[in-house]
Amino acid sequence: MSIMIVRAVVTLGLLGALIATRPAVAQPQAEDPRPVLRACFDPDDMPFSRAARHAGEADRGLFVDLAKAIAEQMGRRLEPVWYVMQFARHAAREELLGGKCEAFFALPRVEGWMGKRVVFSAPILHEGYALVSPPGLTINRLSDLDRRRVLVQFASPPQSLLADRERVQTLTRMTPDEAMASLAAHQAEAAIIWGPSAGFLNHTLYADRFTVTPLAGPGMEFDAAIGFDARHADLRDAVDTALARLGPLQARLAAAYGLPQAPPRALTSADEPPLRPGWRHARHLALPAQADTALRAIADAPAGDAKEGREIINTYCSHCHGPDARAPVTRQNLHLLKRRYGDEMDQVFMTTVHNGRPAKGMPNWTGVLTEAQFGAILAYLHTSQE
Repeated sequence: MSIMIVRAVVTLGLLGALIATRPAVAQPQAEDPRPVLRACFDPDDMPFSRAARHAGEADRGLFVDLAKAIAEQMGRRLEPVWYVMQFARHAAREELLGGKCEAFFALPRVEGWMGKRVVFSAPILHEGYALVSPPGLTINRLSDLDRRRVLVQFASPPQSLLADRERVQTLTRMTPDEAMASLAAHQAEAAIIWGPSAGFLNHTLYADRFTVTPLAGPGMEFDAAIGFDARHADLRDAVDTALARLGPLQARLAAAYGLPQAPPRALTSADEPPLRPGWRHARHLALPAQADTALRAIADAPAGDAKEGREIINTYCSHCHGPDARAPVTRQNLHLLKRRYGDEMDQVFMTTVHNGRPAKGMPNWTGVLTEAQFGAILAYLHTSQE
């Protein structure tokens, strides 16, 4: 055998060895051929949803997990659309009605919410505020909170609930996280805060050391559902069918994420003394000069201003005062202002929005809304008094 042939055989042998030991090149993943279900979620709203922040992490949360299961039932794959949802109506208008997503997780299931433009799935969760108490403290009615320090969220129904109870010392926190941390630090004896967050934090951060009791009552609870553009009611029907097939999955997910499991309970009883009327002192506060100008302009406001005022209310005020300012809690129902204040209704309204009532959960809206917007709101309220 010649030297040339030997070299060729050796070379081929080495090449064969290299090929045999070289790692296999990863084949590109085939794209999932299934149609997508585009669903809107808040990127940082646990226990409901959180976008993956690092490589190797997965999107998570109760609503994300539920949406994945719904998509699987429908033969689709989930495509999350992330949007920071400070105001639900604005988010629904921009994302859902704007066509960026097909399903909006999740909205209060109130018929007529945003008119007839949004339709809802069957309820997916019953949400609301909850009483958080340490072991050994029993709270059965509102009077059991007398002479106690109680944490509430700023501008929330629980803050309004306790605002007129002079024997309760309320401490305000901006978020459930802050309230739970303050409660754990013994800065208060109880808290009434957003229930899903309270249950999740209690389970994940505080080893279930607190009792979290959902509360019943106007403004304290509602059913959450998936929202759809009314033009796509067929998709809503398909999602409802998928939900029915999933059975008790929502309940299992709620338990896994630590949400309160007890039935809602009302903190009232027949022997509770009536709450003293509030807001009466508002008329004695200083009214800025520019508000006087707005008051004088209301009588001449065109009809369009009332329509604009309703939109402003539903964008900025409905989380406390309800859709169209018709809250189920009497003192938050702005359609009763004329009945309560008579000819002083305009003065009380303008004084309150300019000065706020922080102790009652009402912020100062000066600098957030313009005088023209205040006038438009009042123009709308003039058309809707009962």
